[in-house]
Amino acid sequence: MGPKFSTRLALGMIACFAPLSASAAFVSPTSWSRGIGGTTYQEWDVFSTNSGATPDVGNVNGNGTASLTETVSGSFITSGGNIYHAGAASSFTVTTPEADVTAPAPDHNVTAIVQIRSQGTELDYSSVLLNGIAAVDTAELGRIALGGFGGELVDSWFLFNIPYAAFGDGIPGVEDLTLTFNATGAHMSLDRLSIDTAIQPFGFYAEPNPVPEPASLALLGLGAITMLTRRRA
Repeated sequence: MGPKFSTRLALGMIACFAPLSASAAFVSPTSWSRGIGGTTYQEWDVFSTNSGATPDVGNVNGNGTASLTETVSGSFITSGGNIYHAGAASSFTVTTPEADVTAPAPDHNVTAIVQIRSQGTELDYSSVLLNGIAAVDTAELGRIALGGFGGELVDSWFLFNIPYAAFGDGIPGVEDLTLTFNATGAHMSLDRLSIDTAIQPFGFYAEPNPVPEPASLALLGLGAITMLTRRRA
């Protein structure tokens, strides 16, 4: 099969499946609906900066605007809108404004769902912390080999339970939830990230661990064909 025919075949597959989103592997919360009171939703897909990037896909937060920064000097934005570091393990800080609950009832706790898509070198999963607290549950939503790019494209899901004392002080205003995570080494490309939060008094939401359906994994694979034509690892 010649290179021109292979290219046409790949483009034909992309054209046939163009309506199928490459984002199929990310999931919405099942314990609450995005946009209802006490919740926030923010999602990044195409980054235009590696410092202070604001959400470009979803930005539903009445408390303010979330911000994402890569903190290791030398990273850059790829032609497809990823944040990539060729010379070091990249490190990220994401701040998400969260409502502070006034006294005398500062007992509201936050459930947060973080989803990260990386390419190439993998995340250091132990480094994924929210306000310094590790996830109470994790899941892998999808994984595909990147072929010539090396490494794999991985969709990861993290569930956090953040006690009020870890982010609030009872004084009227807004506090920040701070997400931090690192790569295991050079050549990680941050492709996509989403954060959902929900605050409720006296407890956490019982968000189930998601199990990707075979159809979703197939969509991820088809979407990757599209991404490999537009994104550089």
